Amino acid sequence: MLILPGTFHETINGKIFNFGEVFDRFGRPVLSHYKLTTFGPTERPEKISTGRRIELLDTPIGLIAMPICLDFCEEGSPFNRLWDEIGTEWLLVPAYGNKTSITAHLRKAKTLQRSYSAISVVANQDPEGRDKNHGFVCHDRQEPKKITNEHRVIMVKI
Repeated sequence: MLILPGTFHETINGKIFNFGEVFDRFGRPVLSHYKLTTFGPTERPEKISTGRRIELLDTPIGLIAMPICLDFCEEGSPFNRLWDEIGTEWLLVPAYGNKTSITAHLRKAKTLQRSYSAISVVANQDPEGRDKNHGFVCHDRQEPKKITNEHRVIMVKI
């Protein structure tokens, strides 16, 4: 079991980063990522510093990466072929954006799925809180399954 609670802003040495972390079933961090790209026009970009590396988690189900939002679906160099070249089997993608964002993420997920059967799991937060389709899972066995608020969470006491 892996848990990705989303992304957060973290200040390190006076610089603000958009940061995400994946935890194992015991609550231990096993994978982290500092966002590599800023969002927004050149004259008004997101006010964060960017990361400089990609961490990968090697698991029995395959190699896992956690690109944050635009790190996953950005066009142009070096992102247009980055995930193909790394060859991760799973991409866990926390994202924030409207329907246009979901469309861009879905387009990239389908491309990666066709290229090398990558499984993309995108959890998107709509800025307005209106979009009921908060994300999707894209894999090669069927069309992407949309994740909605209607899914149940099952808890088991240990």
